[in-house]
Amino acid sequence: SLDWKKAFDFGEERILAEFEKSLQRLQLSYVDLLQIHDFEFCQDPVRIAKETLPVLEKIVKSGKARYIGITGSPLEEFHKVLDVTDVKVDTVLSYCRNIFVDMSLKDHIPYFEGKSIGIINASPTGMGLLTNNGPREGHPASKELKAICSAAGAYCSSRGVELGKLSVHHNIASHPLTVAITLLGVGNMEILRLNMETVREGLTNIEEEVLEEVMDKFFRDIGRDVASWDNKELDEYKMAMRKDKV
Repeated sequence: SLDWKKAFDFGEERILAEFEKSLQRLQLSYVDLLQIHDFEFCQDPVRIAKETLPVLEKIVKSGKARYIGITGSPLEEFHKVLDVTDVKVDTVLSYCRNIFVDMSLKDHIPYFEGKSIGIINASPTGMGLLTNNGPREGHPASKELKAICSAAGAYCSSRGVELGKLSVHHNIASHPLTVAITLLGVGNMEILRLNMETVREGLTNIEEEVLEEVMDKFFRDIGRDVASWDNKELDEYKMAMRKDKV
């Protein structure tokens, strides 16, 4: 299981040490993009803005990184950092925010554009939630949302269509002028083949038809209370840290 106590350290000493280890493992002298990951676990956006990001700026000035980014889940938290930092942030990475059950990324695009920040959109299948096979064990979505997505996957399977391909297509096709990159993992060669097919050829007529049906049958009226798994992991982190202090 995850050791929450050691999972997050946004201090300068740890950042510099781990970054040097990463360069050694990668056998590189520099990286193009250096990101602060899951910054919301710091629970102090001002500290990220005033203490953590300046460490990354120091690394950039040393020539060991070219650009600075931050990654996280709750989109509102990005504002709290970006509004008070003096460091030029080049990219933000948001995940599971442009999927059939949560399209909230679109509401924040104007804000990021206004700050000339590149948007990386990750997890276009909701960490496997929107696939015919479903997510791995431990996915933070509610049982109700998992059941809805499982039913959608079963429907797609009955029509000979992969729900994951529809979800990836949605991510690539939406906001093409404002989202710089859609980032996804590739678990096997079949998934890679499907993704490349989606990028090059889009959807077939049948897949387009099933996409419309799936949206109407399963995803059109999902409430935010059902669709969101915000703060579940953060709450687990807080609980673990409280236990450690007792």
